[in-house]
Amino acid sequence: MLSRAADLDRRLSALHQSRPSGAKGQLLSAELKARELSEFSRDEPSISRELKLPSWTESNKLAWPPPARPAGVVLAEAMSGDADPRYSAHWREALREETNRRIADEQRRIADEAARTAQEKRDYESWLTRLR
Repeated sequence: MLSRAADLDRRLSALHQSRPSGAKGQLLSAELKARELSEFSRDEPSISRELKLPSWTESNKLAWPPPARPAGVVLAEAMSGDADPRYSAHWREALREETNRRIADEQRRIADEAARTAQEKRDYESWLTRLR
């Protein structure tokens, strides 16, 4: 239950951060709602943040809160595979590929425009021929 409430609070925080600036109101966390509080205080702290439960099988380890992931692991995951290659050691290749893609797109656009213009010219000349 504590894990589900923590997950819900993380999702709620992401929702609050994505709302437009100046938006009024804020949804309460699961614990605040369940305890019918409007905020945590020194006299009424967050149980889920203060609670420490030992593991049933290994009493020298905590079952709650779950162990935090080391910052190095979080950073390494953030920098892995799906990262934008423009911000990596391969930025030159990424820039070259982007430039080549843009050139190809522009050449395709120019060719399409030339074909359209030529077709319009043929249509116009055909129309003039029919008028005569």
